[in-house]
Amino acid sequence: MRALTPADATLLAEGFRELSSESRHRRFLHSVNALGPKELAYLTNVDGHDHIAVAAGIVDPERDFEIGIGVAHAIRFPEEPRCAELAVTVVDAWHGRGVGSVLTRELVARARHEGIEVLRGIVFYTNTVIQRLMHRLGPEVGRCDLGEGVVQLDVSIA
Repeated sequence: MRALTPADATLLAEGFRELSSESRHRRFLHSVNALGPKELAYLTNVDGHDHIAVAAGIVDPERDFEIGIGVAHAIRFPEEPRCAELAVTVVDAWHGRGVGSVLTRELVARARHEGIEVLRGIVFYTNTVIQRLMHRLGPEVGRCDLGEGVVQLDVSIA
Protein backbone atom coordinates (compact mmCIF):
# COMPACT_ATOMS: atom_id res chain seq x y z
CA MET A 1 0.00 0.00 0.00
CA ARG A 2 1.24 3.47 -0.86
CA ALA A 3 0.21 6.96 -1.87
CA LEU A 4 -1.20 7.30 -5.37
CA THR A 5 0.85 9.45 -7.78
CA PRO A 6 0.41 10.80 -11.32
CA ALA A 7 2.69 7.99 -12.52
CA ASP A 8 -0.11 5.57 -11.55
CA ALA A 9 -2.52 6.71 -14.29
CA THR A 10 -1.89 3.60 -16.42
CA LEU A 11 -2.17 1.32 -13.40
CA LEU A 12 -5.46 2.99 -12.43
CA ALA A 13 -6.83 2.61 -15.97
CA GLU A 14 -5.87 -1.07 -15.98
CA GLY A 15 -7.56 -1.62 -12.62
CA PHE A 16 -10.67 0.18 -13.86
CA ARG A 17 -10.93 -2.33 -16.72
CA GLU A 18 -11.05 -5.10 -14.09
CA LEU A 19 -14.24 -3.66 -12.56
CA SER A 20 -17.62 -5.08 -13.48
CA SER A 21 -20.23 -2.68 -14.79
CA GLU A 22 -21.97 -2.97 -11.39
CA SER A 23 -18.79 -1.99 -9.52
CA ARG A 24 -18.27 0.97 -11.85
CA HIS A 25 -21.86 2.06 -11.35
CA ARG A 26 -21.54 1.83 -7.55
CA ARG A 27 -18.32 3.87 -7.58
CA PHE A 28 -19.47 6.68 -9.88
CA LEU A 29 -23.26 6.46 -9.25
CA HIS A 30 -23.82 6.20 -13.01
CA SER A 31 -22.53 4.10 -15.89
CA VAL A 32 -18.90 4.74 -16.80
CA ASN A 33 -17.24 2.67 -19.51
CA ALA A 34 -13.74 4.14 -19.46
CA LEU A 35 -11.57 6.68 -17.69
CA GLY A 36 -10.24 9.28 -20.11
CA PRO A 37 -7.10 11.36 -19.68
CA LYS A 38 -9.01 14.11 -17.84
CA GLU A 39 -10.49 11.69 -15.29
CA LEU A 40 -7.19 9.87 -14.81
CA ALA A 41 -5.40 13.17 -14.20
CA TYR A 42 -8.04 14.21 -11.66
CA LEU A 43 -7.82 10.90 -9.81
CA THR A 44 -4.01 10.70 -9.76
CA ASN A 45 -2.89 14.32 -9.35
CA VAL A 46 -3.28 14.36 -5.59
CA ASP A 47 -1.68 16.85 -3.24
CA GLY A 48 -1.85 14.80 -0.02
CA HIS A 49 -3.74 17.58 1.75
CA ASP A 50 -6.98 18.47 -0.08
CA HIS A 51 -6.95 15.30 -2.16
CA ILE A 52 -5.54 12.24 -0.44
CA ALA A 53 -5.34 8.89 -2.20
CA VAL A 54 -3.85 5.53 -1.30
CA ALA A 55 -3.50 2.51 -3.54
CA ALA A 56 -3.09 -1.19 -2.92
CA GLY A 57 -1.33 -3.46 -5.33
CA ILE A 58 0.45 -6.75 -5.67
CA VAL A 59 3.58 -7.56 -7.61
CA ASP A 60 3.32 -10.26 -10.25
CA PRO A 61 6.47 -12.30 -9.45
CA GLU A 62 6.66 -13.84 -12.92
CA ARG A 63 6.61 -10.54 -14.77
CA ASP A 64 7.88 -8.24 -11.99
CA PHE A 65 5.26 -5.51 -12.31
CA GLU A 66 2.58 -4.12 -10.06
CA ILE A 67 -1.07 -4.99 -10.44
CA GLY A 68 -3.47 -2.50 -8.87
CA ILE A 69 -6.20 -4.03 -6.72
CA GLY A 70 -7.76 -1.03 -4.99
CA VAL A 71 -7.71 2.68 -4.31
CA ALA A 72 -9.27 5.01 -1.75
CA HIS A 73 -9.69 8.78 -2.05
CA ALA A 74 -10.61 11.54 0.37
CA ILE A 75 -11.32 14.83 -1.41
CA ARG A 76 -11.83 17.84 0.83
CA PHE A 77 -14.87 20.05 0.27
CA PRO A 78 -13.60 23.65 -0.14
CA GLU A 79 -16.73 25.01 1.56
CA GLU A 80 -16.39 22.49 4.43
CA PRO A 81 -12.62 22.17 5.00
CA ARG A 82 -12.96 19.63 7.82
CA CYS A 83 -15.05 17.32 5.63
CA ALA A 84 -13.98 15.18 2.67
CA GLU A 85 -15.77 12.88 0.27
CA LEU A 86 -14.75 9.24 0.64
CA ALA A 87 -14.50 6.94 -2.38
CA VAL A 88 -13.20 3.38 -2.21
CA THR A 89 -12.80 1.03 -5.16
CA VAL A 90 -11.52 -2.56 -5.14
CA VAL A 91 -11.27 -4.70 -8.28
CA ASP A 92 -13.91 -7.42 -8.32
CA ALA A 93 -11.46 -10.32 -7.98
CA TRP A 94 -10.39 -8.92 -4.60
CA HIS A 95 -13.85 -8.17 -3.13
CA GLY A 96 -14.44 -9.63 0.32
CA ARG A 97 -10.74 -9.95 1.21
CA GLY A 98 -10.40 -6.86 3.41
CA VAL A 99 -8.64 -4.67 0.84
CA GLY A 100 -11.22 -1.89 1.18
CA SER A 101 -10.92 -1.94 4.98
CA VAL A 102 -7.12 -1.74 4.90
CA LEU A 103 -7.16 1.06 2.32
CA THR A 104 -9.74 3.00 4.32
CA ARG A 105 -7.82 2.67 7.60
CA GLU A 106 -4.70 4.08 5.95
CA LEU A 107 -6.69 6.84 4.27
CA VAL A 108 -8.35 7.80 7.58
CA ALA A 109 -4.94 8.09 9.30
CA ARG A 110 -3.68 10.39 6.55
CA ALA A 111 -6.92 12.40 6.49
CA ARG A 112 -6.81 12.96 10.26
CA HIS A 113 -3.22 14.15 9.95
CA GLU A 114 -4.42 16.72 7.39
CA GLY A 115 -7.20 18.03 9.67
CA ILE A 116 -10.14 16.19 8.15
CA GLU A 117 -12.70 15.25 10.80
CA VAL A 118 -15.66 13.95 8.79
CA LEU A 119 -15.78 11.60 5.81
CA ARG A 120 -18.82 11.78 3.55
CA GLY A 121 -19.94 8.88 1.44
CA ILE A 122 -22.51 9.29 -1.28
CA VAL A 123 -23.73 5.79 -1.97
CA PHE A 124 -26.66 3.73 -3.16
CA TYR A 125 -28.92 2.40 -0.39
CA THR A 126 -28.17 -1.05 -1.72
CA ASN A 127 -24.40 -0.66 -1.25
CA THR A 128 -24.37 -2.11 2.23
CA VAL A 129 -20.68 -3.04 2.01
CA ILE A 130 -19.47 0.58 1.92
CA GLN A 131 -22.08 1.62 4.48
CA ARG A 132 -20.83 -1.03 6.93
CA LEU A 133 -17.24 0.00 6.23
CA MET A 134 -18.09 3.63 6.99
CA HIS A 135 -19.90 2.73 10.23
CA ARG A 136 -16.74 0.96 11.42
CA LEU A 137 -14.79 4.23 10.99
CA GLY A 138 -16.68 6.18 13.62
CA PRO A 139 -20.05 7.49 14.72
CA GLU A 140 -22.52 8.64 12.12
CA VAL A 141 -23.00 12.40 12.34
CA GLY A 142 -25.34 12.90 9.43
CA ARG A 143 -27.52 11.09 6.93
CA CYS A 144 -29.46 12.62 4.08
CA ASP A 145 -31.65 10.97 1.45
CA LEU A 146 -30.58 12.39 -1.91
CA GLY A 147 -33.32 10.61 -3.85
CA GLU A 148 -33.11 7.98 -6.59
CA GLY A 149 -31.85 5.37 -4.12
CA VAL A 150 -28.84 7.45 -3.03
CA VAL A 151 -27.92 8.43 0.51
CA GLN A 152 -25.30 10.82 1.87
CA LEU A 153 -23.65 9.41 4.99
CA ASP A 154 -21.33 11.52 7.17
CA VAL A 155 -19.07 9.73 9.66
CA SER A 156 -16.82 11.34 12.27
CA ILE A 157 -13.17 10.26 12.19
CA ALA A 158 -11.99 12.89 14.69
